[in-house]
Amino acid sequence: MNQIQLGGTIIAIILLLTACANDDMGDLTQFIKTTNARKNNNVSPLPEFKHVPSYFYEVENMRDPFIAFMEAQQQDLNLQGLAQAQQGDKEKCPPPDPHRVRVGLELMPLDSLKMTGTLEQDKVLWALILASDGTIYRVRAGDFMGLNSGKVISIEETKVELLELIPNREGCWDETVTALTLEQ
Repeated sequence: MNQIQLGGTIIAIILLLTACANDDMGDLTQFIKTTNARKNNNVSPLPEFKHVPSYFYEVENMRDPFIAFMEAQQQDLNLQGLAQAQQGDKEKCPPPDPHRVRVGLELMPLDSLKMTGTLEQDKVLWALILASDGTIYRVRAGDFMGLNSGKVISIEETKVELLELIPNREGCWDETVTALTLEQ
């Protein structure tokens, strides 16, 4: 088909479609008016929603659902015996706060973080930390980072020192100072 025949076919289709169009929509307008004028008395009111308090799910205190029941009972007995043996050692091994919500840098291992510099703002020294996804975070003394509840205890021009809580074999938590140094 050449362009002239194609153009003629398109014009013929447009003429046929416009010839079939009818601007009189009086019956449709009347139907809409009568439908909107009707009242529906069968609509029930919205139900009252009760406020449900939020629940913080702590998996550390629950049994692992993927191990057999007998193994779980033995594991619970071992944990109970360990907890009873440590009753006197609570001051020596402070556990991390289980109710503190972990965000940002606390969800990333320390070996995936790099110190890229420092920034002083309002007389506060901030460390600039580069995450593996390319995001740069600002941290200051008192902030947390790393998977082992690492709390930033000091920031210098070339390093950031963290106090981490690392579990040992006795079920206790050892405080360890770790440093993140500036990458040159």
